[in-house]
This record gives sequence, structure tokens and C-alpha cells, in this order.
Amino acid sequence: MTFSITPAAGFPPQASDEFPNYLQWQMDGTNLGGPTIDTVDLVGDLSATRGTGENANKLTIAVASNPSGGSAATIEELVVSLAGTVSGTFNGAAFNTWTGTVLHTSADASWNEATNAIDLGQTGLYEVSIQGRVSPDSNTWPAAGSNFVEFGSSVVGSAVAGSLDTSKYGFTVPAASWQSTGLFAQFHDKYIVNAPTLPAPVTPSLYAEAYTVETDAATFTAVVTIRRIGAAV
Repeated sequence: MTFSITPAAGFPPQASDEFPNYLQWQMDGTNLGGPTIDTVDLVGDLSATRGTGENANKLTIAVASNPSGGSAATIEELVVSLAGTVSGTFNGAAFNTWTGTVLHTSADASWNEATNAIDLGQTGLYEVSIQGRVSPDSNTWPAAGSNFVEFGSSVVGSAVAGSLDTSKYGFTVPAASWQSTGLFAQFHDKYIVNAPTLPAPVTPSLYAEAYTVETDAATFTAVVTIRRIGAAV
């Protein structure tokens, strides 16, 4: 009895010696070199391990955990400049009718002009910073010299227990020395918002209140910065 092995039909032939035998490394689709690369140097918040046994030829590259998916030096923050589309009033109501200009984009959050809110791209714990400004349209604070004016900010979102949910500032309107062009009150607030599920829009709002002259018109502007700081709680 004769024994022999016959190759299966269609079995691919061995590649020629000229066949490229290397990995092409790229950065954002751009080649970083040709077949002459023989060393890969990992820097920053990266680590690499080589497997053993059946994974001996496998190299695993890991990115360190951080708030926005990038390195600690390049955390992505959404930055939006907000200007009131219309005037508000000193009646204490939340004002959030904005025209937004995105100054810096982020993979974690985006500005939604249609809803005047920030849409979160993933669940998590977020830090929302609001630099707010309120000024009287008439260049005269309501009831100069006799009235107390309150103002501040708030966000529509799930604030973490114990953190800020609405700020409050105020002053007694001084005498006529303040009644000039360019009047404004400015403040800076920071919120911690928890978003365990999506959608979870964050709506930045400002307000101002003058108890005796609530119908006076006010101009609201703000700059809002938001960044993801970790997993939801």
C-alpha cells in the first residue's frame, strides 16, 4: 500500500521573497514610514505588553484612563460663547435663549443650537464651568441707590448631591456714579453634573432680579466650558 499527500486544490502558494513583510504604521491615515521602521517607541500615557503562549506574537497597546479619552495634556473641553438672542428682564426667571458660538470642540459634548443645550456624547461625570455676565440695557441699574439686585446661574442637569445647583450673588445698587456706559456684573460658577444615562442635555441659564423694577431689560452673555472627568456615579 502506497501512502502520499496531495495538496488541496486552490491552496495559496507561498509568497515570494519580494512580498512586503512589515506593518504599515500610520497617524490619522498618514504613513509614518516604510519597511525600514524596526522600533516603536511609546511615550506619554501609553503602555505596551507582549503576550505569552498562543498570544506570543500579540502586542497590546493601552491608553491610560483619563476624562476625555486623550492624554492628560490634551483633555478635550467643549467651549461655547453664548449671547442672548433677545433681552431678558430683572424678574428672576431663568434665561437660556442663546446664540452659541463654539470656540473649541470635544468628542464628549456638543452644542445644540436648536435646543439651546449641550448634548453629552457619553455617560459620565462632567464639570460645567459658567462665566456669566449681566448688564442693564438702559445703562442704569434698576432703582439706583435704593434697590438690591440678585443674579447668578444654574444648569438643567443632575447635579451631584452637595454640589452647586444654583448660584446667587447680589449688591445694593450704588449711587449715580455707576450710571454710565459699560455697566455689568460678572461671576464664575462651577457645577458637577452626573449623567448615568443618555440623553442628558445640560442647559446653561443665567438670571437677574430687582425686586421693585422687575420689568427693566437686561442683557445676558456667558462662556461655558464642559469636560468629562470620569465615569457616572
